[in-house]
Amino acid sequence: VLAFYQVANTIPDDSLTVRHRLFAGAGIKVPTGKYKGDEVADFPMSDHLFSGTGSYDLLLAVSYIGKYNRLGWNADASVKINGKNSEDYRYGNTLNVNPGVFYEIDFGNVKLFPHSGVVFEGGKKDELNGISQYGTGGYSMFGAVGIDAYYGAFSVSTDCRMPFYHNLSENTPEDGVS
Repeated sequence: VLAFYQVANTIPDDSLTVRHRLFAGAGIKVPTGKYKGDEVADFPMSDHLFSGTGSYDLLLAVSYIGKYNRLGWNADASVKINGKNSEDYRYGNTLNVNPGVFYEIDFGNVKLFPHSGVVFEGGKKDELNGISQYGTGGYSMFGAVGIDAYYGAFSVSTDCRMPFYHNLSENTPEDGVS
């Protein structure tokens, strides 16, 4: 659950004015499924490979949107501060930053927003009983392109990401990205 509050919203007086909107948010992530299931006995694997965390985590976010006529720019940033789960495992805190640009194309009832930008994702090492875990943590950077379509109360969003650089944990297989 993540709630945002609109901190600022400048409404332009004319077409030469830039509009700015700023949102700040906070929330909590709760464990909704199993951290580890009964299948672990037959297929043991490292804690950081499970899809669930089993922990309560704090979420903080900020979002900025600027727009001049049909051209816009935005930046989103979020931090997830992870708690410990029942087995004293704490996933590394994460940071996501996404700056980008977009353009509004108006077809009457349908609005299209092609966009492009950069995505940075980083995380600290996981800890078990306060000890950093090998093979966890790191960061990556992607280029992103996509298009959002709006029709009344409905919307569809697309996003394609291409990795530019990454340094994810130790002993990660090479993928040709440098």
